[in-house]
Amino acid sequence: MKKLYSTFVKLNSLQFKYRTIISFVIVLIVMILSDIFFYMSFQPISDFFNNKFNIDLTDPGSIDLTFAPEIWGGV
Repeated sequence: MKKLYSTFVKLNSLQFKYRTIISFVIVLIVMILSDIFFYMSFQPISDFFNNKFNIDLTDPGSIDLTFAPEIWGGV
């Protein structure tokens, strides 16, 4: 039990010592995995929007942006 506790204390001290690096690595891995997931699932999502709402995501020029408050707020 004492060995387990000492290992836990060492891991805890490493966490506080390298907190920035650990956070960076975790966020980087999550971003890369989400990018891979989006890349792999873009075509089925695009097909769904094209079939259901007649919106072709592969051609951004065909998307109607006459009322898009997010875009006009940025302009």
